[in-house]
Amino acid sequence: MAAMNQTPSKDHGADFSRVRTFCLNGWGRAFRQTVVLAPYVTPDTNALFREECASLRGRVRISHACVDGVVQRIAPKVRQLFQRMADCGGDPDEARLQYFTQELMPKLRKSAVGQGHTLVYVPSYFDYVRLRNWFREVSSDVERMQFVVLSEYTEPGDVTRNRAKFRDGGVDYALCTERFHYYHRYQLKGLKHIIFYALPTIAGFYSELLNLLPPLGSTTTALISKYDGLALQRVVGSARAAKMLSAPKDTHLLC
Repeated sequence: MAAMNQTPSKDHGADFSRVRTFCLNGWGRAFRQTVVLAPYVTPDTNALFREECASLRGRVRISHACVDGVVQRIAPKVRQLFQRMADCGGDPDEARLQYFTQELMPKLRKSAVGQGHTLVYVPSYFDYVRLRNWFREVSSDVERMQFVVLSEYTEPGDVTRNRAKFRDGGVDYALCTERFHYYHRYQLKGLKHIIFYALPTIAGFYSELLNLLPPLGSTTTALISKYDGLALQRVVGSARAAKMLSAPKDTHLLC
């Protein structure tokens, strides 16, 4: 978007009598009408609206208020844990990876949660690559954390084999990207625990995955931060999301 409405360095045989004066003066950004349509409000669309939409006619934004969230659609009684990460500054993606690898996983490995049949849901493919590389390093360690991957680039034959390994308990973890779930919507057999590395971009995926869990002994853990406010609203509702992000305690449990 930042590259739009720039003045060309060469005319390329253009008829300048048909070019508006404000375009030649570099004012096209102020006269451009931009329409952005999205199913959800995200930090990316907010940044686009704030920084790249500068029409002289003004700006209008209409969004849907998330009052209840998709938690109302979850059928089984599942222990849902929302873990708020501390604001350590710097790169939020690196901070999330550090918290997952150094804080969350050691705790889960010591408890009954995370000892098998655990799906790690990753919305961003870039975060998925970081996690996959970390799991590869740890799996070659003494701990032997066996895992399989389920991404949009996984070959169909590998998907079938990886799902079978996960179902039979041959591996402890399955790394799953949001685009993989979007395209396939597999019902993963043997699923008992879900770790949301970040909340889904499409809120309905949260309730979809939780409805795949068995009613007894299932748990979910979701990492949240101040940057996840919009996604958290779509999951638990706007009022509850505000309390979670501003409460003194970092752990919130829904049952």
